[in-house]
Amino acid sequence: MLSDDELNKFFANYNDRGMKKWQGFYLSDHTIKWAKQDKERNTIIEILPQQSEEEIGQILFNSFSSGLTVIVQENNLDLEGKIPCEIDGNVLGYNEESVMVNETKVKLDNIRNVRTVGDRSV
Repeated sequence: MLSDDELNKFFANYNDRGMKKWQGFYLSDHTIKWAKQDKERNTIIEILPQQSEEEIGQILFNSFSSGLTVIVQENNLDLEGKIPCEIDGNVLGYNEESVMVNETKVKLDNIRNVRTVGDRSV
Protein backbone atom coordinates (compact mmCIF):
# COMPACT_ATOMS: atom_id res chain seq x y z
CA MET A 1 0.00 0.00 0.00
CA LEU A 2 1.32 3.44 -0.92
CA SER A 3 1.49 6.24 1.58
CA ASP A 4 -0.15 9.61 1.04
CA ASP A 5 3.25 11.20 0.39
CA GLU A 6 4.07 8.62 -2.30
CA LEU A 7 0.69 9.11 -3.97
CA ASN A 8 1.04 12.90 -3.89
CA LYS A 9 4.53 12.62 -5.40
CA PHE A 10 3.23 10.30 -8.16
CA PHE A 11 0.31 12.56 -9.12
CA ALA A 12 2.49 15.68 -8.98
CA ASN A 13 4.58 14.25 -11.86
CA TYR A 14 1.83 12.29 -13.65
CA ASN A 15 1.12 13.46 -17.21
CA ASP A 16 -2.30 12.27 -18.37
CA ARG A 17 -2.32 11.61 -22.12
CA GLY A 18 -6.05 12.30 -22.31
CA MET A 19 -7.88 10.63 -25.18
CA LYS A 20 -4.66 9.37 -26.77
CA LYS A 21 -4.68 6.42 -24.42
CA TRP A 22 -8.08 5.36 -25.83
CA GLN A 23 -6.94 5.42 -29.48
CA GLY A 24 -6.35 1.68 -29.44
CA PHE A 25 -9.98 1.03 -28.58
CA TYR A 26 -11.40 2.31 -31.87
CA LEU A 27 -12.92 -0.57 -33.78
CA SER A 28 -12.31 -1.02 -37.47
CA ASP A 29 -16.04 -0.41 -37.98
CA HIS A 30 -15.63 3.06 -36.49
CA THR A 31 -12.65 3.98 -38.63
CA ILE A 32 -14.33 2.67 -41.80
CA LYS A 33 -17.46 4.71 -41.04
CA TRP A 34 -15.40 7.85 -40.40
CA ALA A 35 -13.42 7.36 -43.61
CA LYS A 36 -16.67 6.97 -45.57
CA GLN A 37 -18.12 10.13 -44.00
CA ASP A 38 -14.94 12.07 -44.81
CA LYS A 39 -15.06 10.88 -48.41
CA GLU A 40 -18.74 11.86 -48.75
CA ARG A 41 -18.06 15.24 -47.16
CA ASN A 42 -15.15 15.95 -49.49
CA THR A 43 -16.82 14.71 -52.68
CA ILE A 44 -18.04 17.50 -54.91
CA ILE A 45 -21.07 16.51 -56.96
CA GLU A 46 -21.54 18.34 -60.23
CA ILE A 47 -24.89 20.09 -60.45
CA LEU A 48 -26.53 18.66 -63.55
CA PRO A 49 -29.02 20.54 -65.72
CA GLN A 50 -32.73 20.48 -64.91
CA GLN A 51 -34.50 17.90 -67.05
CA SER A 52 -38.10 18.18 -68.21
CA GLU A 53 -40.82 16.18 -66.48
CA GLU A 54 -41.29 14.14 -69.64
CA GLU A 55 -37.60 13.25 -69.85
CA ILE A 56 -37.45 12.29 -66.16
CA GLY A 57 -40.61 10.19 -66.51
CA GLN A 58 -39.31 8.39 -69.60
CA ILE A 59 -35.96 7.51 -67.99
CA LEU A 60 -37.65 6.29 -64.79
CA PHE A 61 -40.16 4.20 -66.75
CA ASN A 62 -37.43 2.63 -68.91
CA SER A 63 -35.35 1.90 -65.80
CA PHE A 64 -38.32 0.37 -64.01
CA SER A 65 -39.33 -1.84 -66.94
CA SER A 66 -35.79 -3.02 -67.77
CA GLY A 67 -34.32 -3.19 -64.25
CA LEU A 68 -31.59 -0.62 -64.91
CA THR A 69 -29.93 1.20 -62.03
CA VAL A 70 -30.50 4.96 -61.93
CA ILE A 71 -28.79 7.93 -60.30
CA VAL A 72 -31.22 10.62 -59.14
CA GLN A 73 -30.15 14.15 -58.35
CA GLU A 74 -32.62 16.18 -56.33
CA ASN A 75 -33.01 19.96 -56.27
CA ASN A 76 -31.83 20.10 -52.65
CA LEU A 77 -28.75 22.22 -51.98
CA ASP A 78 -26.79 22.45 -48.75
CA LEU A 79 -25.77 25.72 -47.08
CA GLU A 80 -22.75 26.00 -49.37
CA GLY A 81 -24.90 25.73 -52.50
CA LYS A 82 -23.74 22.19 -53.29
CA ILE A 83 -25.66 18.98 -53.97
CA PRO A 84 -25.27 17.00 -50.72
CA CYS A 85 -25.75 13.56 -52.31
CA GLU A 86 -27.24 11.61 -55.16
CA ILE A 87 -29.57 8.64 -54.81
CA ASP A 88 -28.68 5.53 -56.74
CA GLY A 89 -30.41 2.21 -57.05
CA ASN A 90 -33.20 0.38 -58.82
CA VAL A 91 -36.62 1.88 -59.40
CA LEU A 92 -38.94 -0.33 -57.34
CA GLY A 93 -42.16 1.53 -58.08
CA TYR A 94 -43.74 4.89 -58.66
CA ASN A 95 -46.98 6.85 -58.70
CA GLU A 96 -48.07 10.33 -59.80
CA GLU A 97 -46.19 12.02 -56.95
CA SER A 98 -43.11 9.96 -56.11
CA VAL A 99 -40.75 7.17 -57.08
CA MET A 100 -39.10 4.52 -54.88
CA VAL A 101 -35.39 4.14 -55.56
CA ASN A 102 -34.31 1.24 -53.37
CA GLU A 103 -35.40 2.31 -49.86
CA THR A 104 -35.69 6.02 -50.68
CA LYS A 105 -38.93 7.74 -51.64
CA VAL A 106 -38.24 10.70 -53.94
CA LYS A 107 -40.87 13.27 -54.88
CA LEU A 108 -41.07 13.61 -58.67
CA ASP A 109 -41.32 17.41 -58.55
CA ASN A 110 -38.05 17.52 -56.57
CA ILE A 111 -35.97 15.63 -59.17
CA ARG A 112 -33.43 17.75 -61.00
CA ASN A 113 -31.81 15.07 -63.11
CA VAL A 114 -31.97 11.32 -63.51
CA ARG A 115 -29.69 9.05 -65.52
CA THR A 116 -29.00 5.37 -65.83
CA VAL A 117 -25.72 3.98 -64.52
CA GLY A 118 -23.10 4.06 -67.22
CA ASP A 119 -24.90 6.87 -69.05
CA ARG A 120 -22.52 9.82 -69.35
CA SER A 121 -24.92 12.08 -71.23
CA VAL A 122 -26.55 14.81 -69.18
